[in-house]
Amino acid sequence: MVGADIRSVQNESDLNNLSEADVLFINSMGVLFNEHEKHQILAARKKGVKIINIYPAHGYNLTNISPWVYHRILAYYDYGGLENYVSLLKYVKNSLCGIKTKVPPPVKMSV
Repeated sequence: MVGADIRSVQNESDLNNLSEADVLFINSMGVLFNEHEKHQILAARKKGVKIINIYPAHGYNLTNISPWVYHRILAYYDYGGLENYVSLLKYVKNSLCGIKTKVPPPVKMSV
């Protein structure tokens, strides 16, 4: 694997190609998936796509990565800021895609 496949879902066509990705990062805070969306996500999961579901609505968590990795990703996400978001992507590449790179720990940002 040379690089990680990172995509943004903008339309129905994108939703139908989720199984081609390496990792899906889903921020579903307050979002309820319709049946078609759920089906597409579960089909991608079945094909081995790693799914990171941040703050799933109503307890419907589609995440299929280890809890330790998930909680580390949440730390980068929750601490916020450009530095943590860049590190989050590096961490995903490193821990889920096998692309080895130096990854700093999450940093609490001052408000």
